[in-house]
Amino acid sequence: MHLQKKYIILTLFLLMIVFTSFYIFINKPKVNKYTKAKLVIIYTTDVNDVRV
Repeated sequence: MHLQKKYIILTLFLLMIVFTSFYIFINKPKVNKYTKAKLVIIYTTDVNDVRV
């Protein structure tokens, strides 16, 4: 059960990355740098939460 929950979290996380990258792709290059930095911050915090 615990392993299944981990896979669900990982799948949702991957989906989030796909949607955000698609959103970045549509947007202007000006927004690009800021969103990428924000994504890195979100990614690092999410990985830490999953570990705990």
